[in-house]
Amino acid sequence: MAEFSLVAIDGAKLELPSLTNALAGARNAVPGLKIGIEEFEVLIRTDEVAVVQFLERHSVGSLRRVTAVLVPDPSARYGVRWSSVHETPVLRARGTCESGGMPRTIATNTKVDTDALLEFVRPRHHMLLITRRADGTPQASPVSGGVDEQGRIVISSYPERAKSTNVKRDAHTSVVVLSDDWNGPWVQVDGAGEVIELPDAVEPLVDYFRSISGEHPDWDEYREAMVKQGKCLIRITPERWGPVATGGFPARLAD
Repeated sequence: MAEFSLVAIDGAKLELPSLTNALAGARNAVPGLKIGIEEFEVLIRTDEVAVVQFLERHSVGSLRRVTAVLVPDPSARYGVRWSSVHETPVLRARGTCESGGMPRTIATNTKVDTDALLEFVRPRHHMLLITRRADGTPQASPVSGGVDEQGRIVISSYPERAKSTNVKRDAHTSVVVLSDDWNGPWVQVDGAGEVIELPDAVEPLVDYFRSISGEHPDWDEYREAMVKQGKCLIRITPERWGPVATGGFPARLAD
């Protein structure tokens, strides 16, 4: 059975068998239910994976923001398969109406050069790292990351973790850099990844910590902890990147 997981709006994680049973039991539970998709955005699109985000509006009940990972599957309808879905409830502000009484936010795409890219990424530490498994399918990992002095994206990990194993085998990586605010701007960065292991990883791990949290109160203690924990560092050199993007309505729907 294909791998699939769903994180529902209540935070519960459902694997495919549980979700299938739940859907079967809920059939026709809400007569006349209609589901609409709005504000569709592609966060990542490569030959191996696509990460999309959209607003899901139910005619009865909830409004939710959905982030989904899709992978190629020749046997699936339309040639792609849903790998994972994460739903977040959206609270409607008072005074708004279903027809959209509030001014519409228009999506933006801003092309940036290297300096502007790094300026955007440096203060943002919430990232989605995409690596490749041995069979070529994507591995998506939420991570904390920073930017070192050479302008490389750096992520702390362990050598035995799937993302580290994948990068050592295949250097092609993508990183979606997200803002702290859910609806904030983001950018996708593609590049060559490498894994730095101990003892060479100690000083790069110092740079990693400094890029995210500033100075440590005891660097010797930090270095010792990194060695005891057997940490490693994933380092990605940006090679290409998309525009800095924000979600919203297309310009043709501007008020």
